[in-house]
Amino acid sequence: MALAFRTAALLKPEARLAQALSEFKAVLSDSQKMRLRMHQGQAPPKPHDVLKFSAELNQKAQRQVHCFGPRFQCVLEFVQRFSAVADTIIGGSQQLIASAAWGVVKLALQIASGFLAYFEELSKLFKEIGRSCPRHEEFGVLFKDHPPVQAALCEYFVSVVSLCKKVVAFSNKSSLSQFSASFLRPFDAEFATFRSELLRLSHSIRDEASLASKKAASNEVTEASKFQALSTKFRQSLSKDVRDIQLALAQQNRRIYLDGLSTYSSNQTYYRQIRKQGTTAVLMCCGKLGSGKTALTANLLDYLCLSTDASQVAFHFCRFDHAESTGVKVVLGSLLRQLLEPLQLDINEKDLDSQMLDREDIVRAMLGKLPLKRTYILIIDGLDGWENRTLRELLGLLRILIKGPEHTFKIFCSCRNDLEDVVRQALVPQFQLHMMEDIREMEEYVLSSLESCLEQGDLSVQEPALVLRIKDALVGAADGMYLWVSLQIQTLCSLTSDKEITKALMDLPKDLPETYRRILLRIKAKGAPLEVIKRMYKVVLAARRPLDINELRECLKIAPGSTTWNISSLINDMRRTISSGGSLLAMNEETDTVHLAHHSVAKFFELNRDPHTAELCFDSKSAESLLGAICITYVSREYSRPQ
Repeated sequence: MALAFRTAALLKPEARLAQALSEFKAVLSDSQKMRLRMHQGQAPPKPHDVLKFSAELNQKAQRQVHCFGPRFQCVLEFVQRFSAVADTIIGGSQQLIASAAWGVVKLALQIASGFLAYFEELSKLFKEIGRSCPRHEEFGVLFKDHPPVQAALCEYFVSVVSLCKKVVAFSNKSSLSQFSASFLRPFDAEFATFRSELLRLSHSIRDEASLASKKAASNEVTEASKFQALSTKFRQSLSKDVRDIQLALAQQNRRIYLDGLSTYSSNQTYYRQIRKQGTTAVLMCCGKLGSGKTALTANLLDYLCLSTDASQVAFHFCRFDHAESTGVKVVLGSLLRQLLEPLQLDINEKDLDSQMLDREDIVRAMLGKLPLKRTYILIIDGLDGWENRTLRELLGLLRILIKGPEHTFKIFCSCRNDLEDVVRQALVPQFQLHMMEDIREMEEYVLSSLESCLEQGDLSVQEPALVLRIKDALVGAADGMYLWVSLQIQTLCSLTSDKEITKALMDLPKDLPETYRRILLRIKAKGAPLEVIKRMYKVVLAARRPLDINELRECLKIAPGSTTWNISSLINDMRRTISSGGSLLAMNEETDTVHLAHHSVAKFFELNRDPHTAELCFDSKSAESLLGAICITYVSREYSRPQ
């Protein structure tokens, strides 16, 4: 065995990968080998293929606690990007390597998805691996003159293929063998080596890429020119643009997949009718605050990716906590690039430069590059936080699209009820969908949420009939607000007795602001560190993008203006600290980032005038001033640890 490992280590990267692929095929059944050959016969995957396969995985979660697609997202993107530059990394036939690499991962997940309990654990493993998964910007210096980087990246993918082999081998066992194996050797013990090995290799890739970058920087001018040309080609092949941001944002929104599942299912026929219409059409979705518009939009995106050519679908999720996702130019550039990228056109960057052309001219120029007699679908969510002037400008540009006779567009946009007239006046939608309260759908959502909390041990009751009383009380008071229901369930889970739960059901808050106020009151009653919690709220609100746990950890302990740094002052248990902030904060389990539970929370902090909770509230200017001072201090201070 040792000799085999030493021999394998001497093989070239392409041979190492070929060997791993051969070992993977050896554990497949005849029918599975046929499916793999079908994947290998296809063209190398594109970004929209990741989106489509993620939607397929989401279907497995229709009655589950979590949405599976986002958990696999980072690894799937890595495989797709690896496939896009396989010839640059290891040479040889790009299509052969790309289709094999993508096919292995896709087939392994398709096979494992048939065993739901096992698939749940596997999704958690892929989520952890994805957090340290190499990003394309980290090995953007790759080219054939840097063998260490090539070798490190190939070693990483060889481990991914080995992991897939292990997954398939377990899935192909009989039910009795699976049960015995799980009993004798739990999932974590069985796959722990893959987790640690992939983490080690990820660090190795970063180290080698850093050394390669420094070496390239010291080369002669001719070598630098060669490096620049190859780097540019690499970045272009990966479409390192707004599309990447949007893929991530769409997946983040899918974590609330169940919130809009029932509403989406009941309107599938409605969507099909709109798609069948041969002319341009606009569908506007309106609803009150917290009624599940974003979840509905994410589900619609899944449905379209599975039922149509995903390359003809462009989408944009405007996020209140991600500054890069808002703005007319960003939305316009995102949508147009997604439609144009699959065509592999040579697009001059000046075509999208608003300083060179009027934005209406940009739209018309890009329309001239789209093939005629095709239907394009545009999905835009999150117009609620826009100023009227900016929103009208965006809607005016969209109107140029729907007026053009040469192309057929299907546009879906969602907004609050108070923006309904603005959108209707600009786009004149032929179809309108109101997020109306549906008792049956709300009952399904509440029951599935309560079952999930009971299974995970978050909710404890002595009397089983209390669960039905909780359901009846929440459904009766929800008024169509899924967010309100979610927050009430989180509150009920924090209570310690049936008596406390019953008392809470008799005095439910009437709306979201009252819910937020009561959350702050409970935080005060628990004696939590209010100064730390308020700073946490401020930093999260002021950040231009969601901060991860470690970034937030440092922000909480940096004293503006201080020139010293004591690492021992950092909070040890950040998850408990974040939890002390109540349901107003939420964590993204795929990325370990922290954000406000809803954009209305920020408005509540600014407008709340309740004297009992005033000490935890603030305005946006004070939050921005605090974070600005923290950032200035961070870049100017002396640290006791190497940077």
